[in-house]
Amino acid sequence: MTGKMRMLIILLVVGVVIIGVSVVFLSRGGNSSGELTIGITPAPGNIITNAKSESSEVVLQTVKIDKTASDKQYIPVNSGQVVNAGDNVLTVGGSVQNNSKVNTHIQLYASGYDAAGKQVAWTLDSSGIVGQIGLQMETGQTGSFILHLNFSDKIKSIRLFCSNYAVTPP
Repeated sequence: MTGKMRMLIILLVVGVVIIGVSVVFLSRGGNSSGELTIGITPAPGNIITNAKSESSEVVLQTVKIDKTASDKQYIPVNSGQVVNAGDNVLTVGGSVQNNSKVNTHIQLYASGYDAAGKQVAWTLDSSGIVGQIGLQMETGQTGSFILHLNFSDKIKSIRLFCSNYAVTPP
């Protein structure tokens, strides 16, 4: 066997190995942890507003978005699409700080949007108010949160919303 033939065989084997590794990597989505790169508003360090773009005086400190399997069934009122245990959902988790001097009852929720700005995901959780979670936080206190949203391949951005009250909302 000549040197040129040996070199061609080695290059062929290396090429097959590279293609095999690439196929495995791409079949896992390139991200085995479930963490996604979806835009989030507001960015950490900024105040979360309510749906009317009014300040809640609650600051988003950290945030992380993951795609996971739901651990329970959700029956959302917004989309009518039931999410069963084991179905894909998005979790939006992080920490917030309440800077309101009066309001200690925090309501958080999120919406997911496609590239055209159409809402394609809703908060599935419900604590007091359907589609929102509630936190009790004194002035200056920091707390953590986790929101569950229905999964859609079309989601390009998520917006967090926050309302707060002096008493627990009905």
